[in-house]
Amino acid sequence: MLADANQYAKIHGDRPFKNGQYTETVTPAQWNDLDGCGGTDGWAGEESLDVEAVHAMAPAANLHYYGANSCRDADIFDVLETIDATHGADIVSDSWDGVLYSTSGDEDPTAIAEYNRLFAQGSIEGISYQFSSGDCGADDPATLCALATGSAMPQAEFPSSSPWVTAVGGTSLAIGEYNQQLWNTAWGTHVWGLENGAWTLGGWAFGAGGGTSSVFSEPFYQKGVVPTTLAGTLPDGTKVAGPMRVAPDVSLDADPLTGFLAGMTGTLSDGSTGFAEADIGGTGLACPLFAGLQADAVQAQGGQELGLAGPAIYARSAGPAVTDVTATGSGTRAGNVLPPAQGTPAIIVTFGDDQLLKAGRGYDDAIGVGTPSPFYLWSHLF
Repeated sequence: MLADANQYAKIHGDRPFKNGQYTETVTPAQWNDLDGCGGTDGWAGEESLDVEAVHAMAPAANLHYYGANSCRDADIFDVLETIDATHGADIVSDSWDGVLYSTSGDEDPTAIAEYNRLFAQGSIEGISYQFSSGDCGADDPATLCALATGSAMPQAEFPSSSPWVTAVGGTSLAIGEYNQQLWNTAWGTHVWGLENGAWTLGGWAFGAGGGTSSVFSEPFYQKGVVPTTLAGTLPDGTKVAGPMRVAPDVSLDADPLTGFLAGMTGTLSDGSTGFAEADIGGTGLACPLFAGLQADAVQAQGGQELGLAGPAIYARSAGPAVTDVTATGSGTRAGNVLPPAQGTPAIIVTFGDDQLLKAGRGYDDAIGVGTPSPFYLWSHLF
């Protein structure tokens, strides 16, 4: 991982890690449930993306990669407990999320409580936990991507919907030839395929996660910023008695079609082993991008920890530190043609429609408060 990250940095003009700047805590001899968790290298791509994205955003930050012994709750609890007990990091980036209500069974309430205990303990200690909000909008079973995940109903994912973490959502971001932003819009992609000379709608493919939680009440930092109607309405339209937690909190680029190159050593197309780069996205990209930005914020504050980041994010939501992303930008009218390749027909993709999650003025459940502006770090100097 370290060699790949340093090669990646060199290719893109970034600084490689200094000696001791990158650390891993992994215990391969204790790994279990390999088949159920994707095999020994099942998370290698995610690790590469996370490490390279954080380092690109915060090249001076120390980075510690913790690998659980499986993808099961008990082993993840052990890692989180270790981070809390040792203050293993000031900022923790978690590029995973899941539905609470599934066709194969609901999440165990005791597991939910244990996660929240660990996140709350970290917050008390000044540790900031961040989670990707998901890549299937509100996980509506009417969409193919939610059908594949087994979502039983439209819902906000967890742990990103926990009030003790920062939920990082995603946008589609267009960059011009002079590195200027052309447009930024909610991540939600429709696909058309070219068949027999005609464009045929393939449907909605994916988009950033979010929505109103049916489990967690509205945290204090969302009061007065999240619209009352939104906090009182679940993604399927059901009204609830009191205001609830809404995700995401903030968003960055996540669309794989406008995303990020990540590099890693693996099997190449000719069967040999070597380093190669591929474009990648998802809110699993947005989360480490924001984690790196938060590390820069800690540096701007002279090393003062952020802890639970929600209060600071929402306090900045009405000022220049955050850019609002609405449903009326030029990105909502944009499209991109992808030419045929390796037997795949040409396709057209469009942007800006996250299905049940709607972007609008101010806070919304597609973007959150918005995206960090160029003034975001300046706001941490005062």
